[in-house]
Amino acid sequence: MPDRPEESLAEVAERVYLFLGMLFRERAQKRVLVVSHGGTLRVFRYLLERWTHDEFLERWASEPVPNCAVTSYAFDPAAERLTLRGLNVVHWRER
Repeated sequence: MPDRPEESLAEVAERVYLFLGMLFRERAQKRVLVVSHGGTLRVFRYLLERWTHDEFLERWASEPVPNCAVTSYAFDPAAERLTLRGLNVVHWRER
């Protein structure tokens, strides 16, 4: 599941968690663009959307991430956290 075969899901989640912490500290209230592989994107969603482990496994199998897809979040003041705004939006077409 992780992008690097030698990494466990827990290791990828820890790496993404630390990265998110840095973003929240150093880039609070700024727009940020993160380019990532699909596996790491799923871990971002796992942490930001507070999935259970079972939900993560289910979504891994049922929700493919298209190439060059855009997933976006926006801060929701009522929830006091980032919430999903757009999932796997593709801005290109195959010819």
